[in-house]
Amino acid sequence: MSRRIVSTAVVLLLAAVAGCGSGEPAGRTDPDAPVDDSSAVSPVAPEGTGTVTVTVVDAAGEPVAGAMVVPEVVESSRPGFAFSEEGRFTDAAGVYTLAAVPPGEYTVSVVVDGEVVAGPEDVTVTADATEALALTASG
Repeated sequence: MSRRIVSTAVVLLLAAVAGCGSGEPAGRTDPDAPVDDSSAVSPVAPEGTGTVTVTVVDAAGEPVAGAMVVPEVVESSRPGFAFSEEGRFTDAAGVYTLAAVPPGEYTVSVVVDGEVVAGPEDVTVTADATEALALTASG
């Protein structure tokens, strides 16, 4: 099957699942009627994964905003797992949270202006738990 056919099939399937972009639940006829969202699914981390909250401060203990958190897999319970290449930067409080991380061994480094300023620090992720990692940026 050609790549174009597969791509078209995927787009059509996604459109069908999304209700063709109508924004209305399937079968809804009265747009003014209240919506029963009691069965709505809230976004949560996949079962059996963990979370790592990284807090980055400078030598004076002040939060470092905009620092890039760079996690690396040492050993994961999910073979082939890799972190996305998207930017992961600390917020104004110096915090970044890695969610839906499979249990395993990881290292975390912090990069500011292209230079590693903290880490690598080892962290063990366990299922359904949050690991807090506090790193102090040098320089």
